Amino acid sequence: MTEPRDRAILAYPGSIDATRAEDVDESLLQSRLHWHIAGLFLLRNLRTFCPQWVGKGRKAGVSVSLDTNWDLDKRWDGVYELVPSIDMLLLDRSEARALTGEPDVGKAAKPLAAKGPLTVVRCGADGVIAVKGDQTWQIQGSECQDSPLSVVDSAGAGDSFDAGFIKSLAARFRR
Repeated sequence: MTEPRDRAILAYPGSIDATRAEDVDESLLQSRLHWHIAGLFLLRNLRTFCPQWVGKGRKAGVSVSLDTNWDLDKRWDGVYELVPSIDMLLLDRSEARALTGEPDVGKAAKPLAAKGPLTVVRCGADGVIAVKGDQTWQIQGSECQDSPLSVVDSAGAGDSFDAGFIKSLAARFRR
């Protein structure tokens, strides 16, 4: 269906798009958990509710991370309004470039981080760039290649990266 290094996305929302604002239980506000919004652009019925919900969560002491996923409509609506209210923004390089219009990934992360969150841009086998305020950290993919395995296909790697990154840092953002 695809060629090597092709980033084609075949999306079928299925039950993801079935969730509505009234389905979100208010008891989550007392949980003091970390909330991760994955696939903002697949959550069409929740997308306009997210700013209100994130605001309630933040008031309740919940830390929030966001991975937008690719916007199939290529409009990127609502992200900039949500970014100041979150702790971590996790994107891949194509999402960061599309969202900001900046072809340089390191530069693309900066205006997003300037709005407040730790902004992390996954660059596939090339590594990762993180920006918070005026600080930038970069790990080259070659620095992570201390195992005999080689990268063949990074499909699903972003979600796995997000899970590990959030697990390691969520406690630091807890209020």
